[in-house]
Amino acid sequence: NIDKSASPTSGLDAGDVVTYTLVVSHEADSTADAFDLRIDDLLPAGLTYVSGSLTTVSGPTVTLGGTSTPTSLVLWLPILELGQASTVTYQVTLDNTVTHNQSFTNTANLSYSSLQGSGEPSERDYSDSDDAAVTANLTPLAFAKSVIASSETYTGSSQFDASLTDLTIGEWVIFELRARLREGTTPVIMTDTLPDGLDFLNARVRPTPDAGMNLLIPTGFPTVTRVGQTVTVNVGNVVNYPDNVATEGDDLVVWISARVVDDAVLNNGTTGDDKINNATFTWGGGTLTDSESV
Repeated sequence: NIDKSASPTSGLDAGDVVTYTLVVSHEADSTADAFDLRIDDLLPAGLTYVSGSLTTVSGPTVTLGGTSTPTSLVLWLPILELGQASTVTYQVTLDNTVTHNQSFTNTANLSYSSLQGSGEPSERDYSDSDDAAVTANLTPLAFAKSVIASSETYTGSSQFDASLTDLTIGEWVIFELRARLREGTTPVIMTDTLPDGLDFLNARVRPTPDAGMNLLIPTGFPTVTRVGQTVTVNVGNVVNYPDNVATEGDDLVVWISARVVDDAVLNNGTTGDDKINNATFTWGGGTLTDSESV
């Protein structure tokens, strides 16, 4: 019979390595040795075999068949005697097409014969199978909103609260929405609800850093819509190419620009009045929120 297991089985993202273990055993109470053992292991889309990773851990040596491909393995064992067992391991990586909570189940199918060779009248063919499943987790590592710039240097940030940016009528301000993504493919929608008294100017994806940027937006510039004070940035799928390191290169950053309007009702001259700006980040497996005040 054959037993298959995987490690690790959860918390995975693109570029992570999964080790599969196959144990082929021949019970001692059987009546004959097993011959011409073949294991077919078709990897599901999204997993790729790590070349050269097949290792016989114990027992008779298992070899990789010549018809194997990076997504379809054929393993061979000429004979397994009564009471013997062979343990092999091999590794796969998760492709950057992986999405949150995606599960990969693949089955190892074992076939063997009661006699060596083929064509014997008394030959009997047998089979067994076992599977193992692993699951991806692309929950974003962080989401935060902040003020990164404003047009008037004299307003500063210390008049009422040193931690908040001060603004005056006509001044523009740039809010930054920053999400650190896990490696793989994540659908993204960001919303930014501007407080009354601020007028939306534009939204843009932060220019690519000089080096280390891992993200790709296949559809190009996001779709930006505005309903009332809420600005929605529909980014679509974001592909984060794997390097197995969480850095600024994994950050999706959107800048929202707004201006303080000259409106006697909305901005009635009351100084020290905080304007709270709320943002959401919807990523396919849930929603994260953060806010910033000015």
